[in-house]
Formats: sequence, structure tokens, C-alpha cells
Amino acid sequence: MEVGINLSLSTPLRFPVRIRVMDGVPKILAGGIPVTSLNLILVQRQREKGSTPASLATYARAARL
Repeated sequence: MEVGINLSLSTPLRFPVRIRVMDGVPKILAGGIPVTSLNLILVQRQREKGSTPASLATYARAARL
């Protein structure tokens, strides 16, 4: 069985890039597909480093640009 690459990792980012807040963590969507790699970084920062919602929102806005 061949393991494929996640769709969000192999698809180029498409507009519009949007930010949605779910469970207190911002999620980045590009063209309606979640950007898994960036979303995992935001969750990791919240869990391991105790980032506040305001700082996570700042990271999400920067990633959107």
C-alpha cells in the first residue's frame, strides 16, 4: 500500500486565503482547503508554548500574507 501526500501539502495555495477560529485556535484555509502544516504549527504553539489567542491571531494574519 502506497502512502500518499496529504492533499493540503501537495496543492498550491489558492485565493481566497481565509482565517477561521475553531476551538480557540485560528485555522488557515486557502481556496477552501485547510493548510495543515501552518495549522499544526499554531496548535503546537498553543499547547507547548502557551501562546495566547491574540498572538496566534497575529501568526495567522502573517501567514495569510
